[in-house]
Amino acid sequence: MRAARRRPQTTSRRRSNGEGSRRNCSPKAAGAEAETLAREAVELVARTDFLRSHADALLDLGEVLALGDEPQQAAEAFRAGLELYEQKGDTVMAGRARSRLDATGSA
Repeated sequence: MRAARRRPQTTSRRRSNGEGSRRNCSPKAAGAEAETLAREAVELVARTDFLRSHADALLDLGEVLALGDEPQQAAEAFRAGLELYEQKGDTVMAGRARSRLDATGSA
């Protein structure tokens, strides 16, 4: 007879400022945190030679900005990602980036 596996207990993640778990923060605070993390990701990957990863991070940033009702900034991120995909020759992802750019109305 097999013993039932116990799930490890998880502790709630705490913000560095000690304000509580991520699940309890306001949508506005969560959006600001998402934008900060997305911008950090773009900065980190921009230091590398990985163009596709850089473009992916720019599209992620664009998504966060679009969800945060920042269409102009989102368009800039999508446009920059599109340029990197085109430079890399990745036509599929360039098409996706172009589609997201068009959806901002700032093409």
